[in-house]
Amino acid sequence: MESVAIKAMFHELNKFSDVVSVYIHGSYADETTTSFSDIDDYIIVEEARLTNKRFKSLIIALNKIDMRFCRADPLQHHGHWITSVSELGCYDNSFLPLFVLGEAKHVLGRNGLEAKVDMASSRRGLCNNIGLTCEIIVLLFQKMRNNSINAYELKCLVGSVALMPAYVFQYLGEELSKPDAIKRAKEIYSSKSLEVIDWATQCRKNWIAVTGNTRFRFFSILPRLFCNPYVWRRTARSIAPKLTEKQLREMTDIVLIEGSVLQFVRESRVVIENGHA
Repeated sequence: MESVAIKAMFHELNKFSDVVSVYIHGSYADETTTSFSDIDDYIIVEEARLTNKRFKSLIIALNKIDMRFCRADPLQHHGHWITSVSELGCYDNSFLPLFVLGEAKHVLGRNGLEAKVDMASSRRGLCNNIGLTCEIIVLLFQKMRNNSINAYELKCLVGSVALMPAYVFQYLGEELSKPDAIKRAKEIYSSKSLEVIDWATQCRKNWIAVTGNTRFRFFSILPRLFCNPYVWRRTARSIAPKLTEKQLREMTDIVLIEGSVLQFVRESRVVIENGHA
Protein backbone atom coordinates (compact mmCIF):
# COMPACT_ATOMS: atom_id res chain seq x y z
CA MET A 1 0.00 0.00 0.00
CA GLU A 2 1.50 3.35 -1.04
CA SER A 3 2.06 6.18 1.44
CA VAL A 4 -0.77 8.22 -0.09
CA ALA A 5 -3.20 5.33 0.37
CA ILE A 6 -2.06 4.82 3.96
CA LYS A 7 -2.58 8.47 4.80
CA ALA A 8 -6.02 8.35 3.19
CA MET A 9 -7.02 5.63 5.67
CA PHE A 10 -6.50 8.13 8.49
CA HIS A 11 -8.26 11.12 6.94
CA GLU A 12 -10.74 11.35 9.86
CA LEU A 13 -7.81 12.29 12.08
CA ASN A 14 -6.74 15.32 10.05
CA LYS A 15 -8.79 17.61 12.29
CA PHE A 16 -6.93 16.19 15.32
CA SER A 17 -3.44 16.74 13.93
CA ASP A 18 -2.70 19.28 16.70
CA VAL A 19 -3.15 16.63 19.41
CA VAL A 20 -2.64 13.29 17.64
CA SER A 21 0.46 11.84 15.99
CA VAL A 22 0.27 8.73 13.81
CA TYR A 23 2.95 6.33 12.61
CA ILE A 24 2.77 3.15 10.55
CA HIS A 25 5.29 0.44 11.41
CA GLY A 26 5.89 -3.15 10.41
CA SER A 27 5.51 -4.52 6.89
CA TYR A 28 3.40 -1.61 5.64
CA ALA A 29 6.23 0.73 6.62
CA ASP A 30 9.11 -1.21 5.08
CA GLU A 31 7.03 -2.37 2.09
CA THR A 32 7.41 -6.09 2.78
CA THR A 33 3.69 -6.87 2.92
CA THR A 34 2.37 -10.33 2.14
CA SER A 35 -1.08 -11.89 2.21
CA PHE A 36 -0.47 -12.46 5.95
CA SER A 37 0.23 -8.80 6.74
CA ASP A 38 -2.08 -6.69 8.85
CA ILE A 39 -1.84 -2.96 9.51
CA ASP A 40 0.24 -1.82 12.48
CA ASP A 41 -0.07 1.78 13.59
CA TYR A 42 1.14 3.70 16.61
CA ILE A 43 -0.89 6.66 17.84
CA ILE A 44 0.21 9.23 20.39
CA VAL A 45 -2.48 11.40 21.97
CA GLU A 46 -1.84 14.65 23.81
CA GLU A 47 -4.69 13.96 26.19
CA ALA A 48 -4.23 17.09 28.33
CA ARG A 49 -5.27 19.26 25.37
CA LEU A 50 -8.48 17.36 24.61
CA THR A 51 -11.88 18.44 25.86
CA ASN A 52 -14.37 15.70 26.72
CA LYS A 53 -16.39 16.48 23.60
CA ARG A 54 -13.36 16.35 21.36
CA PHE A 55 -12.14 13.17 23.02
CA LYS A 56 -15.44 11.45 22.22
CA SER A 57 -15.14 12.59 18.59
CA LEU A 58 -11.62 11.19 18.47
CA ILE A 59 -12.80 7.78 19.71
CA ILE A 60 -15.47 7.68 17.00
CA ALA A 61 -12.88 8.55 14.35
CA LEU A 62 -10.46 5.90 15.62
CA ASN A 63 -13.17 3.24 15.53
CA LYS A 64 -13.99 4.12 11.92
CA ILE A 65 -10.34 3.70 10.97
CA ASP A 66 -10.06 0.46 12.94
CA MET A 67 -13.06 -0.89 11.05
CA ARG A 68 -11.34 0.10 7.82
CA PHE A 69 -8.37 -2.03 8.90
CA CYS A 70 -10.73 -4.97 9.48
CA ARG A 71 -12.13 -4.61 5.99
CA ALA A 72 -8.62 -4.61 4.55
CA ASP A 73 -7.77 -7.74 6.57
CA PRO A 74 -10.82 -9.51 8.06
CA LEU A 75 -8.49 -11.56 10.28
CA GLN A 76 -6.74 -8.59 11.91
CA HIS A 77 -6.93 -9.45 15.59
CA HIS A 78 -5.76 -6.16 17.09
CA GLY A 79 -6.79 -2.55 16.78
CA HIS A 80 -4.75 0.63 17.20
CA TRP A 81 -1.64 0.82 19.33
CA ILE A 82 -2.41 3.97 21.33
CA THR A 83 -0.45 5.74 24.04
CA SER A 84 -0.60 9.18 25.61
CA VAL A 85 2.08 11.82 26.04
CA SER A 86 1.92 11.37 29.81
CA GLU A 87 2.53 7.62 29.48
CA LEU A 88 5.64 8.31 27.41
CA GLY A 89 7.12 9.94 30.50
CA CYS A 90 7.29 6.53 32.19
CA TYR A 91 6.82 4.14 29.30
CA ASP A 92 6.25 0.40 29.49
CA ASN A 93 8.27 -0.80 26.52
CA SER A 94 6.53 -4.19 26.55
CA PHE A 95 3.37 -2.53 25.19
CA LEU A 96 5.04 -1.73 21.89
CA PRO A 97 8.83 -1.39 21.92
CA LEU A 98 9.74 2.09 20.75
CA PHE A 99 12.75 0.87 18.78
CA VAL A 100 10.37 -0.62 16.17
CA LEU A 101 9.44 2.93 15.25
CA GLY A 102 12.93 3.55 13.89
CA GLU A 103 11.78 2.61 10.39
CA ALA A 104 8.17 3.74 10.83
CA LYS A 105 6.37 6.02 8.39
CA HIS A 106 5.08 9.27 9.82
CA VAL A 107 1.46 9.82 8.79
CA LEU A 108 0.09 12.70 10.84
CA GLY A 109 0.88 15.19 13.61
CA ARG A 110 4.28 15.72 15.21
CA ASN A 111 7.17 13.80 13.70
CA GLY A 112 9.36 12.50 16.51
CA LEU A 113 8.76 11.59 20.12
CA GLU A 114 10.45 11.85 23.47
CA ALA A 115 10.06 9.02 25.94
CA LYS A 116 11.60 7.65 29.11
CA VAL A 117 11.40 3.87 29.34
CA ASP A 118 10.53 2.34 32.71
CA MET A 119 12.82 -0.69 32.68
CA ALA A 120 11.20 -2.45 35.64
CA SER A 121 7.64 -2.26 34.30
CA SER A 122 8.90 -3.17 30.82
CA ARG A 123 10.55 -6.31 32.16
CA ARG A 124 7.40 -7.28 34.08
CA GLY A 125 5.33 -6.63 30.98
CA LEU A 126 7.57 -8.79 28.80
CA CYS A 127 7.33 -11.55 31.38
CA ASN A 128 3.54 -11.37 31.12
CA ASN A 129 3.70 -11.24 27.31
CA ILE A 130 5.83 -14.37 27.14
CA GLY A 131 3.66 -16.28 29.61
CA LEU A 132 0.38 -15.34 27.94
CA THR A 133 1.73 -16.04 24.46
CA CYS A 134 2.87 -19.49 25.57
CA GLU A 135 -0.65 -20.23 26.83
CA ILE A 136 -2.19 -19.07 23.55
CA ILE A 137 0.20 -21.23 21.50
CA VAL A 138 -0.62 -24.38 23.48
CA LEU A 139 -4.37 -23.75 23.36
CA LEU A 140 -4.50 -23.03 19.64
CA PHE A 141 -2.15 -25.88 18.75
CA GLN A 142 -4.58 -28.26 20.44
CA LYS A 143 -7.38 -26.88 18.27
CA MET A 144 -5.28 -27.36 15.16
CA ARG A 145 -4.35 -30.90 16.17
CA ASN A 146 -8.07 -31.64 16.64
CA ASN A 147 -8.85 -30.24 13.17
CA SER A 148 -11.10 -27.56 14.68
CA ILE A 149 -9.02 -24.42 14.15
CA ASN A 150 -10.36 -21.62 11.96
CA ALA A 151 -8.51 -18.99 9.93
CA TYR A 152 -8.75 -16.31 12.64
CA GLU A 153 -7.30 -18.67 15.25
CA LEU A 154 -4.59 -19.98 12.93
CA LYS A 155 -3.42 -16.44 12.19
CA CYS A 156 -3.19 -15.84 15.93
CA LEU A 157 -1.21 -19.07 16.41
CA VAL A 158 1.20 -18.34 13.56
CA GLY A 159 1.65 -14.73 14.67
CA SER A 160 2.25 -15.74 18.29
CA VAL A 161 5.00 -18.20 17.34
CA ALA A 162 6.64 -15.67 15.02
CA LEU A 163 6.62 -12.97 17.71
CA MET A 164 7.99 -15.07 20.55
CA PRO A 165 11.72 -14.85 19.64
CA ALA A 166 11.48 -11.05 19.66
CA TYR A 167 9.88 -11.12 23.12
CA VAL A 168 12.62 -13.40 24.42
CA PHE A 169 15.46 -11.31 23.01
CA GLN A 170 13.86 -8.13 24.38
CA TYR A 171 13.59 -9.75 27.81
CA LEU A 172 17.30 -10.53 27.55
CA GLY A 173 18.02 -6.87 26.77
CA GLU A 174 18.43 -6.99 22.98
CA GLU A 175 16.29 -4.72 20.83
CA LEU A 176 15.58 -6.93 17.83
CA SER A 177 12.77 -6.64 15.33
CA LYS A 178 10.65 -9.71 14.65
CA PRO A 179 12.54 -10.64 11.43
CA ASP A 180 15.95 -10.13 13.07
CA ALA A 181 14.93 -12.15 16.13
CA ILE A 182 13.79 -15.04 13.93
CA LYS A 183 17.14 -14.96 12.08
CA ARG A 184 18.97 -15.28 15.39
CA ALA A 185 16.56 -17.74 16.99
CA LYS A 186 19.11 -20.55 16.85
CA GLU A 187 21.04 -18.72 19.59
CA ILE A 188 18.29 -19.41 22.13
CA TYR A 189 16.28 -22.34 20.76
CA SER A 190 16.98 -26.02 20.11
CA SER A 191 16.53 -27.62 16.69
CA LYS A 192 13.16 -29.03 17.76
CA SER A 193 11.92 -25.55 18.69
CA LEU A 194 13.39 -24.01 15.55
CA GLU A 195 11.14 -26.35 13.56
CA VAL A 196 8.11 -24.63 15.15
CA ILE A 197 9.45 -21.23 14.09
CA ASP A 198 10.13 -22.55 10.58
CA TRP A 199 6.54 -23.83 10.48
CA ALA A 200 5.22 -20.36 11.30
CA THR A 201 7.54 -18.74 8.75
CA GLN A 202 6.31 -21.05 5.99
CA CYS A 203 2.67 -20.44 6.95
CA ARG A 204 3.17 -16.69 6.74
CA LYS A 205 4.91 -16.99 3.38
CA ASN A 206 2.15 -19.18 1.89
CA TRP A 207 -0.85 -17.56 3.60
CA ILE A 208 -2.56 -17.24 0.21
CA ALA A 209 -3.66 -20.83 0.82
CA VAL A 210 -6.00 -19.37 3.46
CA THR A 211 -7.12 -16.19 1.73
CA GLY A 212 -7.27 -17.44 -1.86
CA ASN A 213 -10.33 -19.68 -1.75
CA THR A 214 -14.02 -18.98 -2.30
CA ARG A 215 -15.05 -19.47 1.33
CA PHE A 216 -12.60 -16.84 2.50
CA ARG A 217 -13.59 -14.40 -0.24
CA PHE A 218 -17.20 -14.63 0.94
CA PHE A 219 -16.07 -14.20 4.56
CA SER A 220 -14.05 -11.11 3.59
CA ILE A 221 -17.25 -9.36 2.45
CA LEU A 222 -18.85 -9.58 5.89
CA PRO A 223 -16.90 -6.73 7.60
CA ARG A 224 -18.74 -4.33 5.30
CA LEU A 225 -21.88 -5.13 7.32
CA PHE A 226 -20.24 -4.01 10.57
CA CYS A 227 -19.43 -0.57 11.95
CA ASN A 228 -17.95 -1.62 15.31
CA PRO A 229 -14.48 -3.21 15.05
CA TYR A 230 -14.74 -4.85 18.47
CA VAL A 231 -17.98 -6.57 17.53
CA TRP A 232 -16.47 -7.65 14.21
CA ARG A 233 -13.41 -9.23 15.86
CA ARG A 234 -15.60 -11.17 18.29
CA THR A 235 -17.68 -12.33 15.35
CA ALA A 236 -14.67 -13.19 13.19
CA ARG A 237 -13.22 -15.27 15.99
CA SER A 238 -16.34 -17.45 15.86
CA ILE A 239 -17.29 -17.59 12.19
CA ALA A 240 -13.97 -17.47 10.30
CA PRO A 241 -13.67 -20.39 7.85
CA LYS A 242 -12.34 -23.65 9.26
CA LEU A 243 -8.99 -24.78 7.90
CA THR A 244 -8.78 -27.98 5.90
CA GLU A 245 -5.87 -30.39 5.96
CA LYS A 246 -5.30 -29.56 2.30
CA GLN A 247 -4.86 -25.87 3.08
CA LEU A 248 -2.40 -26.64 5.87
CA ARG A 249 -0.36 -28.85 3.53
CA GLU A 250 -0.32 -26.05 0.95
CA MET A 251 1.16 -23.66 3.50
CA THR A 252 3.92 -25.84 4.88
CA ASP A 253 5.53 -29.24 4.54
CA ILE A 254 6.33 -29.25 8.27
CA VAL A 255 4.01 -31.39 10.38
CA LEU A 256 3.77 -29.68 13.74
CA ILE A 257 3.90 -32.18 16.60
CA GLU A 258 3.04 -31.70 20.24
CA GLY A 259 6.55 -32.48 21.47
CA SER A 260 8.08 -29.69 19.39
CA VAL A 261 5.44 -27.17 20.43
CA LEU A 262 5.84 -27.96 24.12
CA GLN A 263 9.63 -27.76 23.76
CA PHE A 264 9.31 -24.34 22.13
CA VAL A 265 7.07 -23.17 24.96
CA ARG A 266 9.41 -24.56 27.64
CA GLU A 267 12.46 -22.90 26.11
CA SER A 268 10.60 -19.61 25.91
CA ARG A 269 9.46 -19.81 29.52
CA VAL A 270 12.89 -20.74 30.87
CA VAL A 271 14.01 -17.20 30.09
CA ILE A 272 11.56 -15.66 32.54
CA GLU A 273 12.11 -18.45 35.07
CA ASN A 274 15.92 -18.23 35.11
CA GLY A 275 16.54 -14.77 33.70
CA HIS A 276 18.58 -16.19 30.82
CA ALA A 277 18.21 -18.64 27.95
